Amino acid sequence: MRNNIFDYATSELSQDAFICYLMCFGKKECIGSKEYDLAHCFLKKIGINEDINDIEKQDNNIDVLIKTNNYAIIIEDKIHSKENNKQIKRYYEDLISRGYKEENIKIVYFKTGFTSNQEKRELEEKYNDFIILDIDEIKEIIDTYDGNDQIINMKKEKIIEDYNVIHSDINYFDKNNKLKQDVYMDKLVSYLYTHLEDNNDINKISWFRSNGRTSHIVLWEHFYNFDATYNRQLGIYIIFRKTPIMVLKQHLYKKEDHDNYIKLNTMENQNIIDCLINEKNKIQNKDLNKAWKKVKEDKLGLIILKKTIDINDIKSIKQDFDELREFI
Repeated sequence: MRNNIFDYATSELSQDAFICYLMCFGKKECIGSKEYDLAHCFLKKIGINEDINDIEKQDNNIDVLIKTNNYAIIIEDKIHSKENNKQIKRYYEDLISRGYKEENIKIVYFKTGFTSNQEKRELEEKYNDFIILDIDEIKEIIDTYDGNDQIINMKKEKIIEDYNVIHSDINYFDKNNKLKQDVYMDKLVSYLYTHLEDNNDINKISWFRSNGRTSHIVLWEHFYNFDATYNRQLGIYIIFRKTPIMVLKQHLYKKEDHDNYIKLNTMENQNIIDCLINEKNKIQNKDLNKAWKKVKEDKLGLIILKKTIDINDIKSIKQDFDELREFI
């Protein structure tokens, strides 16, 4: 059995370092090596046929910035997380402010974890003229390498291993394996969407994994007019903690900003807090199935109901969802 450093170097910072290491071989002094050929396979994939002049890591928060004679290449590097807060747009505008022309900037979304169709669709809606290199395309490129560099070969082995996980017939949730979680969550969302698509109350079914946050699936959300300033939102979520649960949450948003909810424990308007608690009590006082647990208060006072779910039984999850929808 061969030890592989990438079984332990699993962070995006570690992958940033690998990308920089590989791209160093794309400089003209490495011409003739198999590593040079591999680096240029990546460059050709994004439409560049020039040697690399410079590589910078975390340049104004850009994961990896590669410079050739005519191009600046932004590499947004991901493993299991997703692009958030329009990071790529900020990096692009930063390079424009440095004097780069629009046609000389290449944007590459480089992801070795699982990239769902939902994620690709969201990126395409937000950005134009950028390149997604998911694990399928990365594997295709790195498969061309038959050299002896130990680091590249270890990364190649890891990519092939993860590629096989993604393309195997996995239909279960593994709390210890983020890659298997992502594949499972995408399959679960696809199943639920197919079986709930005739329900007009469903706004969206999608899943999220953000840095520092618990992975979760949004099954349903609905906004209610609260007053002239605020909207109250009810949402049903599957939350992947040690024991996966389905929850009903309430949030409060300013009407002009549905991206950021208001933390109830920071509000100074006691009348609004009392109204939200009253609405919460109305739902909790309905005739509930005993499996649904009333939640007194979580740290933000948001969760109203919760239920432990069998994550391996997708049909039962749909039944739990339908049951919860009847309460509200």
